[in-house]
Amino acid sequence: LLSEAVLLLGASGDVNGFLADGFFGTGAEVCSFAAEGLPVSFMLLVDVSESELSTRMAAREGAAWDMFTESERCASDEVLLRRSAQVRQQTGSLVRAVHGRVCCASLERYDEVAAQLSLLGTSGFVGPAAVRPPVVLVHGGPGSGKVALCSRLASELGCVYLRAETVAEEAA
Repeated sequence: LLSEAVLLLGASGDVNGFLADGFFGTGAEVCSFAAEGLPVSFMLLVDVSESELSTRMAAREGAAWDMFTESERCASDEVLLRRSAQVRQQTGSLVRAVHGRVCCASLERYDEVAAQLSLLGTSGFVGPAAVRPPVVLVHGGPGSGKVALCSRLASELGCVYLRAETVAEEAA
């Protein structure tokens, strides 16, 4: 689904890049995507401490909270911490697959993240794309702030924020 979306939306020439959230769980998946002629240019690693995650969960709102079923919400702190630990375990193979091109990201560090993306220069995000708009892998656990960060980046940098669950719902 991601390949189709990137090829379809990128063909218009109006897109400066793609923020791909939730499509890649392993380095092998990143390599497979690259084998289709769509390499991942960069990785945004969005992470928060367990204490910050607990604070966010206490608010019981936002995209991370919405993804839980009613039964999961009863044990949400434990479930969320377990899911975040699983995401952290995936990080190493993803970093290797993007050859270390990683920016540790958070909404609090927005200006720094936007500057890092602008360094992609003629590859997209700033000015016309040389060949094809870049694809940036977004990786982070539930409640880390991916949606807030990427929504703002997409709006301000002229890129498309693609969330796996949204693309899958639209395709169905």
